[in-house]
Amino acid sequence: MRILYFFIFLFLVASIAFVLKESHPPKLEEEQTLKKHTLENGLTVIIKNTHKIPLVAVQLVVKCGSSTENKFAGCGISHFVEHMIFKGTPTRAVGEIEKQIKSYGGDINGSTSHDSTEFHLIVRKEHLNEALELLVDCIVNPAFDERELEKERQVILNEIRMNRDEPSRRASVLLWENAYFAHPYKYPVIGYEDLFKQIKREDLIEYHKANYIPNNIVLSIVGDIENGSALDAVYDTFGRLPRAVDVRALAPEEPLQMSMRSAEEKIPDLKLSFLLLAFHSTRFADEDLYSLDLLAAALGQGESSRLYRRLVRDEKLAYSVSAFNYTPKDPGLFVIVLTLEDNKIEEALKEVLKELNRVKVRSISRAELKKIKRSTLSGYIYERESIEVQAQDYAMSYALTGDYNFSRRYIEGINSVRAADVSKVARKYLDVNNSTVVKLMPKKEIAVSAKPISKVGKDFDIKKLTLPNGATLLMHEDCSTPVVSMHILFKGGVRVEDEKMNGVSYLTSNMLLKGTKSHTAQWISKEVESRGIILSTYSGNNSLGISLKCLKDEFDFSLSLVKDILSNATFTEDEIAITKEIQLAQIKAQDDDIFATASKTLIKTIFKTHPYKMNYLGTKESINNLKKDDLSKFYRRFVVPDNMVVAVFGDIDIKKMQRKLTRVFSGLRGGKLKEPKVLIEPEQKELRYSIKQMQKEQAVLMVGYPGTDVKNPDKYVLEIINSILTRKGGRIYMDIRERHGLSYTLGSFSALGIDPGYFAFYVATTSENIELVKELLLKQIDLFKKEGPTEEELKLAKADLLGDYFRGLEINSVVGFKVGLDELYGLGYNDIFRYPMIIESITAEDVMNVANKYFVDSNLNVVMVLPILAQNTILKSEAK
Repeated sequence: MRILYFFIFLFLVASIAFVLKESHPPKLEEEQTLKKHTLENGLTVIIKNTHKIPLVAVQLVVKCGSSTENKFAGCGISHFVEHMIFKGTPTRAVGEIEKQIKSYGGDINGSTSHDSTEFHLIVRKEHLNEALELLVDCIVNPAFDERELEKERQVILNEIRMNRDEPSRRASVLLWENAYFAHPYKYPVIGYEDLFKQIKREDLIEYHKANYIPNNIVLSIVGDIENGSALDAVYDTFGRLPRAVDVRALAPEEPLQMSMRSAEEKIPDLKLSFLLLAFHSTRFADEDLYSLDLLAAALGQGESSRLYRRLVRDEKLAYSVSAFNYTPKDPGLFVIVLTLEDNKIEEALKEVLKELNRVKVRSISRAELKKIKRSTLSGYIYERESIEVQAQDYAMSYALTGDYNFSRRYIEGINSVRAADVSKVARKYLDVNNSTVVKLMPKKEIAVSAKPISKVGKDFDIKKLTLPNGATLLMHEDCSTPVVSMHILFKGGVRVEDEKMNGVSYLTSNMLLKGTKSHTAQWISKEVESRGIILSTYSGNNSLGISLKCLKDEFDFSLSLVKDILSNATFTEDEIAITKEIQLAQIKAQDDDIFATASKTLIKTIFKTHPYKMNYLGTKESINNLKKDDLSKFYRRFVVPDNMVVAVFGDIDIKKMQRKLTRVFSGLRGGKLKEPKVLIEPEQKELRYSIKQMQKEQAVLMVGYPGTDVKNPDKYVLEIINSILTRKGGRIYMDIRERHGLSYTLGSFSALGIDPGYFAFYVATTSENIELVKELLLKQIDLFKKEGPTEEELKLAKADLLGDYFRGLEINSVVGFKVGLDELYGLGYNDIFRYPMIIESITAEDVMNVANKYFVDSNLNVVMVLPILAQNTILKSEAK
């Protein structure tokens, strides 16, 4: 017995035989011997004779599967019934069925899917009548013997456990559970173990009686037969069955997905990780089927496919990649599957999304279209050689589309697809808001003793070295994967800018990769990509830097390139102009984004003198006015050893790495950093309001308070508060979203800096409800200040934060970046390992004190971003 999982094409739509010719598209032969009949009881019969071999294949499809289980949804009852079909009847003892089929020179099997239960039978042609007699007896009269039922229950329980042990099947279950919200496709075909255990014999009998009826069955027969005699045999067996009332209920329609969904699971001892990216697709009977199938072929079928070339051959981010368009009766999924190392998942996902964007905006070439059409169609020819697949094709085609010869239409549909059609369906379906991301990763055990600092610190043994020129080196050895990450960090960012120079840190950081005295920007990008190196820069509020990740055998090259960038970066006018245009486009994109607009408005409302009031991208005016000399001066001032922390984590030898880094970074020259004088933000003493308007349908509310800095221990308590109030199940989350249904998106965060930052709440809602949302939000904040957290809330918040913390320790590049910043900001490289102890020590009283310290009415800042037509109404309301 087998269940068809989505990693296999569930429905093999074999083509009608045709001849491939180099200069012409495939032509279909006429199917003179293919006939459909409907019996008086509603059973559909499809018969085709072919005299190639003296065998007959029979396919019986019952139109019930995991999506039709109704009150038994999630139990796996369809699959259980399938198992019991061959476990004896009133006239055939257990084991006799298999013996009889074997005596007919044949084989029999079954499978269950989302929409159907199928039974496959192949016998010598002279035994067709006896085989049909046996099949109808099994289908209509299963004994459901109690003893056999319990035996088979254990078999299926073992199958469930096996599926949990098999990573690809485990990833499959995780994907379907998260991709579907309402439709029963979300349930595993085999069922959940706890629900499956509850199925009784009476349930099996009830379900079988309701679904195994002739008007819910499609039967196809292909082989060395004559149509008339085969039809007579069907009438003599299945024709005797009475028609029954079809009581099946329609499956609920899956609602439109509005934002990306994600799920991850960690498994001990898993060697390879799985990354699945799925988009809601179409049903089998839909005209977009053909273009989507070809899109899947172009993206991930074969070694010449786009994603294989990009991720496996070029970027070395994955070991395998595949794509397919799964189209059952109701809308299915377009799925991309990668096997890879867990520390490459995020970069691999980024590359997949980039490739999807490419096919959306640029049509595939004629040559590529020709290739994928031929590969898709030739696959059907090869499958078509089997009479078993032909029988399955005819039965399933009719069950799904009402056209038993749908393969003819499929071939025509594939041949009719144009290159522009492939890009069109990519844009229509492969939207990130229509996606589900699933990650299956190794579970790395991190034991935490009663003193978390000592144990975690030992696991992350970090070597620190300060060079004579002031550069700080941090090194950590982890040989679990052959990957090395390096971060070169400098204090800088918005904090050291003024309004005239706003955006210079971000622009300078991007220019670091745009050429040196010895290498052009094009040479750098080509070499980096060809070697599978991930090289990037960043700039934020407090710092800027360079980050890279590479295989360990590429580290020496990467190190020499970084040295060249730090010593010999050039700022050519041509590259500056190009990079400025990109940055100006990013500013425009921010202005189109309602959340970015709200965030920029909030920081301008909270900060009046401190540089944190500015956008890290700068403004159109400031970017246009920046000159080459401005970038060179910034580079010479801040990109110096005395202002530098280098963190190298991964598959390294500490002693050898220390020698390498010392040799490279000791040679860097530069003066001592002169810390800029930063204006102090004066104390806020009154409520501040800001209202913006945009051409949007939704509204966004942000409420902010002046916050704290990275060295203040209050930051840990603010994390607790964030978890209790707005994360899933939190007070504000439950009140505004769940109880009142006023928002889909809400949350809070603490923005920390070298200088005090801010704490903000945000809610997306409608202009009609924004005032009510504000009242509810502020009411919950006031209530929390008065009551503080409950013991259960505090316990859950700590578990929540510690879960995030330990997940964050899994990836070397993430830890290296955090450790490097802590050292740069003066916290010390070991500060991260104090986190569990500090979180566990926080009391309810601490939480209440910090809430009352920061959430002060006179420190309140309220920002509303409203649709244009709603602004006047809100202004009048505020005036009152």
